[in-house]
Amino acid sequence: KAYIQCPWLYCGQSHQIPKRGVVSYPVYHSTGFLDDLSGLMTEIKCVKAELTNEAQAKDVMEMWLCYCRDEQGGAEDPSDYAKENLINELLKRGDSMPVFLAYDDATSVVCGIGICIESFSTFACNSILNVHDFCVKVEYRRKGVGMKLMATIEDYCREKGFPKMTLECLEKNMPARNAYIK
Repeated sequence: KAYIQCPWLYCGQSHQIPKRGVVSYPVYHSTGFLDDLSGLMTEIKCVKAELTNEAQAKDVMEMWLCYCRDEQGGAEDPSDYAKENLINELLKRGDSMPVFLAYDDATSVVCGIGICIESFSTFACNSILNVHDFCVKVEYRRKGVGMKLMATIEDYCREKGFPKMTLECLEKNMPARNAYIK
């Protein structure tokens, strides 16, 4: 499988996450994700998952399986080992692998996930965050859920003082690549 890694959030040339809402890409600058959500789904609640909470752990598994089985996530069923051990392995890694969930606030249905990995930038001499797995359920796509989820992850990075956030996706995943530069 071919992956591309793109500097999703590098905040212009300053190498720092701006105070609020400015998201920069190499070719496009906007005033922030949440500014562009008028007319889209507004009843979305995004949270950092508490994996010790049984209900949220179940939601993580549901969305992770949705991601794995989706064409844009590779369309493969994960191994039995991965299915049986994912939550415990994430718990072992604590805050170095934060997981974020999006919920339809009107129905409490989980509709999105972002599984991240804390890494280290030698250039910034600081921790950075990589959005490793990211998925929105098909019926919730193109409604602003992904933008709200990314904005939540961006806020987490800002709170932690991370100067950079990256993401990766399958090379053939054009819908995701287009959304990331939006």
